[in-house]
Amino acid sequence: MIACVFINIFVPDSPVNPLINLFYLLTRILPSLVFITGLSLLVNRLVKRPFLNWLILTVFLYLAYAYLTTPLHGILDFRSNWLPDSFSTIAGFMHLEDYLLQRIAFLLLGTSFLCFAVPLAKRLPGVPGQKPYFIVSASLLLVFSSCLGYIYVEKFQTRLKNRIAYREAFLEYNKYPTSRMLTHDITYQPKGSQFSATSRMKVQNQKKVKMDRLLLFLNPGLEIDKIESDGQNLPFHRDRQIVVIEHSLAPGEKIELEIEYGGSIDEDIYQVNIPDEDFFAPVVYTSFHENYGKRSAFVSDKFTLLVPEVMWYPTAVPPVEMQASKEVNFTAYTLRVKKPGEMTVSTMHIGRTVVHKRVLLCVHACTLLRFSTNYLAIFVQVLHIFREFFVSLSYAR
Repeated sequence: MIACVFINIFVPDSPVNPLINLFYLLTRILPSLVFITGLSLLVNRLVKRPFLNWLILTVFLYLAYAYLTTPLHGILDFRSNWLPDSFSTIAGFMHLEDYLLQRIAFLLLGTSFLCFAVPLAKRLPGVPGQKPYFIVSASLLLVFSSCLGYIYVEKFQTRLKNRIAYREAFLEYNKYPTSRMLTHDITYQPKGSQFSATSRMKVQNQKKVKMDRLLLFLNPGLEIDKIESDGQNLPFHRDRQIVVIEHSLAPGEKIELEIEYGGSIDEDIYQVNIPDEDFFAPVVYTSFHENYGKRSAFVSDKFTLLVPEVMWYPTAVPPVEMQASKEVNFTAYTLRVKKPGEMTVSTMHIGRTVVHKRVLLCVHACTLLRFSTNYLAIFVQVLHIFREFFVSLSYAR
């Protein structure tokens, strides 16, 4: 760590932040050091033969490096080799809560091993021991470590169950006919880590059969406040990402809808058609095995990235392919962003844009980026942002 500090000081264009070095010392190095030290001492106290001690620890290290890095989403890897471990100037440290859970679990586990090993050590004659104190402390630390490990694994299991439920919901409603969205006007307002939006859309039944109810698709993390048509509230219910509107449409009939919704994005809905192993698998872009983390959406007051695959706005056709022939819906989109603050709106798709009162109107999805008002600085920051996207930022594709 000291060598890294000197490199940061003397290498040009290398920012120095001692807190980051301290963070890695306390979260990356210390838990691994305490764990391997406690394990070594405990094995040494339990097994009296040096050769067997060496053999057991060598086999454990081999298994840890070769087979324990990926099972259960990395909870068995004391080095946290595949966990996100890099800071981004735009997105920060991805999945910091999961990272700290895993590292604290190994820190407590290593400390419990040390406490178990202390009573087994030889003492000088006449020196009283405190075996009950160490045994109780070691047991409590072991229980706490196990609880943190369970919480860590359960978080991923819950996300896995969510993806399975979303996939089943798509398959269940595949038998119902879907409408087509002709125009869609979205008014987006950021609210920190959440957002609110209003969608005004024109929907048509282009099938040759009557639709007894109208289906829309929206991110399950977003709550719908109301659905109106011609000033009248329409009854609806939700089945996870499926919005079922109790309104029939005859063949060729059109209807104008206004939907108010908001909340936070549930990223587990992203591309549920891909295998779950690929969705949760870590992404490594360099030969140094650095994991920058993987996200499918960002919503904050400094940076926001929303793509159509997370269904952050209502759609008439699912954005993922859950059947042999994927349905396509061509829609004329208009996006208005209210009160973007210091962020500037940019589009991921080529379309018409109109700037009016700090609000950028564009077609399709939006990306909010923070820029300064100086045009030269804007150009430089754009170059840096593109570099960050290809190196530091990643989301499941």
